[in-house]
Amino acid sequence: MLALLAMVLCLSAAALLFYPIAAEPPLGAWRDELAALWRNYVKALRQRELMAFVHVYQIWSAVVAVNGAFMAIRLTRELGRSDAWFGLVASVGGTVAFAATAATGFFLDRISLRRFCGVSAILVSAATLAAGLTDSAWLSAVVLLLAAALATCSIAPVSMWISRAAGEAGQTAAFSVQKVIAALYVAIGMAVWGLLERWFSVRGLFLLAGLLGLPFALAILRLTEPGTAAAAGANTQGESR
Repeated sequence: MLALLAMVLCLSAAALLFYPIAAEPPLGAWRDELAALWRNYVKALRQRELMAFVHVYQIWSAVVAVNGAFMAIRLTRELGRSDAWFGLVASVGGTVAFAATAATGFFLDRISLRRFCGVSAILVSAATLAAGLTDSAWLSAVVLLLAAALATCSIAPVSMWISRAAGEAGQTAAFSVQKVIAALYVAIGMAVWGLLERWFSVRGLFLLAGLLGLPFALAILRLTEPGTAAAAGANTQGESR
């Protein structure tokens, strides 16, 4: 398996050698490049509505990601299932997440991004709370499958939200800021969950996460959703007339 992965990486690296690249700026232009990059970052950070969405949603996404990591402890150490059993459930979760991603576009064409994210948070919250209330390994496995599917589906609305809010010129900086914030919250979540697990067990952490999901869902539903590019263009034409 590792040999196959190494072969794929080598072939990918070889393919990149033939990929055309744009002309690189002179070496002395790095100061201007850094200054422009910093201005774009500052511009992205000053967009309050965009940053409100990034912080609220990424904190909740970090909670979901950390719960997924601690689900292995819940199923194996606390509920007595084998590592192979958990691996099988995780494999099925990947397949379910793949199928859910294909269905995401269907829902995003029919409901708003804000409602999609808020409803997803409510469903994950209810499932996580159920996992904390039950001692059934099978029900906990269902929670893992649901969380994996919804976590994967949430990637598309986040990208669309940031793309619409930042605009074409500021997308790169906005996405960079979002990735940094997401990684920071996941790192903090892992540390905090690891400390709390000593006193409350993984089951207690699931109960806590389930209770936290409702206020996060309400916070997401109260956010101001950015309009589409088509709507923005229509508003601009209306104002010019």
